[in-house]
Amino acid sequence: MAALRSSQVALFSLGLGVALAAASFTSAAPPPASTSLATSAEVPDFEQIVLSHTDALAGVNSDAEAQALFVTQLGPILGLKDVVGALATKRLARKPFAESVYQHLNDASTRLVAELVVWRAALSAVQAAADPLRWATLEQELSRQQTWIARATGRQALASLVTVAQVLTAFPPTHDHTGSVPERFSDYVAQLDQRFPALVGPSSWLSLAEQHGVAAIRERLWEVPAIRDREPAEQRMLAAQYVQIRLHPVLITRLAALASQAQAEAGRLVFDHWLRLRLWKDTLREQRGLARLCGIWQWTIHNHQNHQEQKLSLVFPPPGSAAGNGPRPTEVVVLGDAVYLRWESGGHLQEDSLLFSKEDQRLEGTFVNTAGGWGSISGKRTSGCRAP
Repeated sequence: MAALRSSQVALFSLGLGVALAAASFTSAAPPPASTSLATSAEVPDFEQIVLSHTDALAGVNSDAEAQALFVTQLGPILGLKDVVGALATKRLARKPFAESVYQHLNDASTRLVAELVVWRAALSAVQAAADPLRWATLEQELSRQQTWIARATGRQALASLVTVAQVLTAFPPTHDHTGSVPERFSDYVAQLDQRFPALVGPSSWLSLAEQHGVAAIRERLWEVPAIRDREPAEQRMLAAQYVQIRLHPVLITRLAALASQAQAEAGRLVFDHWLRLRLWKDTLREQRGLARLCGIWQWTIHNHQNHQEQKLSLVFPPPGSAAGNGPRPTEVVVLGDAVYLRWESGGHLQEDSLLFSKEDQRLEGTFVNTAGGWGSISGKRTSGCRAP
């Protein structure tokens, strides 16, 4: 083991920081789209778009409906007409990497619409928090869209909103009848408060409502002696009044907080998906560049720091294939004939700058690293691209 560590250190000093003989490489994932530049003048007013298309977004319950809405309405006003054209006409059909890029456009546009749906639902929840007449409508909308949202986005963005809205809908505000049964209601409240005093926190009413929903709340409301021997109508009245007096304020506050969280997260993801769609042609160029690099290469490194030379066999897999078990660059950029590789290992950094030549059969260039090494790199393709 000590000998292996020593050989790895020596290889870094030769110029290829984390490489081992016959290692496999792949490109690192691109940086998050939110790190790319976009001026404020170019970014759409997403909230205004949500508000102006609220009815259409409320009706989306499938990938097909999301795609239809994107192509017919949302894509053009989001400044993504080229994406709409590519999806509508499938004009990428005969271009290299058309299938993967087309799938990228389809997935990103579906997720963009899904996050706009979450945004609209969050705005509706904020409004419903102050208006009991909207609770039932909100609960129906959220319940109908939650399954598709979870599948389309990969996250339970509306799950907690749904359960809280269901509890509010199941126990709507009632007229105050406490004056007619003051003693009975007071006993009922006292027993519930003594047995289940916590409104928030672990094992609280709020936690029970959010995690287990209406059935769990009903079961707890009927656990104390003060309600068990009452007539069914009186039982329902006592339980409804307890929920109205004790739980409604907490549930409404939680509904508003969950809605704000969902809206903030959806807003961030809407921008990310929009920017990825806006830069889809860059993605296509990236795929083409990585395909040029794909194959097995004989790498020769000469380090001018110590005048040592090392030969390595490197494998660059096809674009989009899973990373191998070996170390790999943290970044690969191919622009025209220029290739940039960035390596990071053990606090060290190395950058390789190379150029294609001989009809993409050779790579020539230089490297520099933070260990003080610098020198030349010569690569020769020994085998073509292997299918994933």
